[in-house]
Amino acid sequence: MKIAVLGGSFNPPHYGHLLVAREVLRRLECDEVWLVPCFKHAGEKPLPLPQDRLEMTRIAVATLRNKRIKSSDLEIRFLQKKNYTADTVLFLQKRFPQHDFMWVFGSELVSHFPTWGKWNVLRTLLPLVVYPRPGFKKPSRALVKSLDANFVFLPESVKKSPISSTEVRTLLVKRDSKAKKLIPEKVFKYIQARRLYGWKK
Repeated sequence: MKIAVLGGSFNPPHYGHLLVAREVLRRLECDEVWLVPCFKHAGEKPLPLPQDRLEMTRIAVATLRNKRIKSSDLEIRFLQKKNYTADTVLFLQKRFPQHDFMWVFGSELVSHFPTWGKWNVLRTLLPLVVYPRPGFKKPSRALVKSLDANFVFLPESVKKSPISSTEVRTLLVKRDSKAKKLIPEKVFKYIQARRLYGWKK
């Protein structure tokens, strides 16, 4: 199968993540889209427990009711350490040699690509699907050429979401009811039950 992977911390997963997953499945010639929460942030940023972020991602994906969009526990279950994207890709390719993978990330990250750990390895491993983000211009041809990677730029006509996990976390910490509009209801209830992001019943 051809599988598009959307990796991240999913801290927490929100409607923007789900929109990207749906659009990638619709726009690319792929069989499935996998959302893969990281075990630990490569930049050492503090995160809720991996199991909580994985469960929230599972809950969010289940709301789509699309068997071709899945959550994956592979990094949290098997790698269990700080990993660079290249490490995760190599693991996926070794574990599933029968599949062809693509890695999806937002257009705002292209200019920072050379700062990623093991980016020189990653650029040789698989197609890198760039999803346009609101407010960010498509990288220049000169920059793209200098990176010498197999970039696949999705058209600007794809549906976009301005939602960010940072925004959602800020609203949750403030107990702002607007947070409920940015994440699936069951994810919100899980956050309450687990008292994540400082939430108290």
